[in-house]
Amino acid sequence: MRLAAQGSDKQSAKWLVRCDCGKEKQVSIYHVLNGKTQSCGCLQIEASSSYNAQARLTHGKTFSRAYNAFHHMHDRCKNPKYALFYRYGGRGIEVCSEWSSFEKFYSDMGDPFDGASLDRIDNDKGYFRENCRWATAQQKIPTDVVVEKLLGKAKLSLFLFGRRKLVYHTQH
Repeated sequence: MRLAAQGSDKQSAKWLVRCDCGKEKQVSIYHVLNGKTQSCGCLQIEASSSYNAQARLTHGKTFSRAYNAFHHMHDRCKNPKYALFYRYGGRGIEVCSEWSSFEKFYSDMGDPFDGASLDRIDNDKGYFRENCRWATAQQKIPTDVVVEKLLGKAKLSLFLFGRRKLVYHTQH
């Protein structure tokens, strides 16, 4: 405990205490006695900054777009509760063992450029260096071959990704 009693207000059961850091604060005696209040608040700040410093020491990218992509890649492939798991892990898409470490993923992929997100070049293969790239929504538009595969005998005429509209002609 970092608090030292300075005096009390008998009507409200509050004590004026001085923290080891030098700050004085009026606190409930009950909170001091049951351990709920241990400092003026500086302990929580120290613990939080210590945690954040440790995260920064690891790789310093916890709140970056690259880390977000890494995290969601693993979620899509390994978490059955993920909404679209059936399209990834549920159909056998896996993350290569080297990419279990963010540091290795980041050394292979680097930071995404503005407007880019993680893309698998071949949608039937997993996440590994040779099959992944940072790509814009326009770059992710499937090729005629992929769309033709999805539509069966249909021939692709126009694919407008931004409007989510697919226009095609069928062969008779």
